[in-house]
Amino acid sequence: MKKIGYIILLVVLLSGCKNPLKNKREEYCEAMKEFALAEIKKGNIEPAIKGKYLYSETEKYFIWKKYGVNIIYPIDLHEFYQIELDSCYNSIMLEHTKNKEGIIRDLDTLTTRKNHNSKYEYPKSKYLREYHDGKFYVGLDDNNRDFAPKRIDTSYYEKLEKFQAKFNPKLTDTIKCEFWYEIDTLGNISNIEIYHHSTPTIDSAVVDFYSSFIYTPANDGIKKLEYRSNNFIYFLGTME
Repeated sequence: MKKIGYIILLVVLLSGCKNPLKNKREEYCEAMKEFALAEIKKGNIEPAIKGKYLYSETEKYFIWKKYGVNIIYPIDLHEFYQIELDSCYNSIMLEHTKNKEGIIRDLDTLTTRKNHNSKYEYPKSKYLREYHDGKFYVGLDDNNRDFAPKRIDTSYYEKLEKFQAKFNPKLTDTIKCEFWYEIDTLGNISNIEIYHHSTPTIDSAVVDFYSSFIYTPANDGIKKLEYRSNNFIYFLGTME
């Protein structure tokens, strides 16, 4: 009897411990949902969605242009925390994502077509991916240096640091601006399209800053290619 009494007491104590943990989890989940709603209010709908196949930047761009949704592939990168993969955060993103079934169908169709209709033979096809509007993406790899565009201005990072410093003292939180950009066959940047908004002022400033640089164009070893990729700029903030 004494042993049963101890067991009952232990169960009661453990049950009492669960409530604070549950409350903490609920508080945390509500905070994540608030973060998600704040991003959605900026125009950033970014759900983690997985189709049948691995998709690349070419599919992401197509989905963003068609649905206005920046899809996050749900792979957990252990090097750093990704708020986009948090279940509470993502649940709100999914609630605000229309046509989820259509997005997945498009992803699967596009990736199947991409894998079978590349105009380049291996190994070149490993690096050169064609978007669905005729522009190209060059995959990241040490062996693609001759195909990828190259920024001519070697002082880019010094200029970037000065650019960020204009805004950091005015910010209390870290924010990011992510965007698609194109480089034409003359090496000029054009058509910068922001898919993760920061603030209207910073978004506009990022477009002006990033479009001021010149590149050597992308190529396939014979001819120059119209190129599309994406980049981001973080603003860390310094105000307490």
